[in-house]
Amino acid sequence: NFIGLADIASSASGTSKVRINGVDANNSGFNAGQLYYVKNDGTLSETAESGKVVEAGKALSATKLLVKG
Repeated sequence: NFIGLADIASSASGTSKVRINGVDANNSGFNAGQLYYVKNDGTLSETAESGKVVEAGKALSATKLLVKG
């Protein structure tokens, strides 16, 4: 299940805050206006995988994603 995006990178045993809605600006390479989906391996993609479709959010710019809450 998708809850949100980590605000910072952390190790498996580390602590990180998770953005569950609003704008996440810790990214790069997005295409503004494009919807992004969570793939089965946890990465984001412009293309939804078959089966369970999980929308992460919509890119506002190359670095900002409006996280679907």
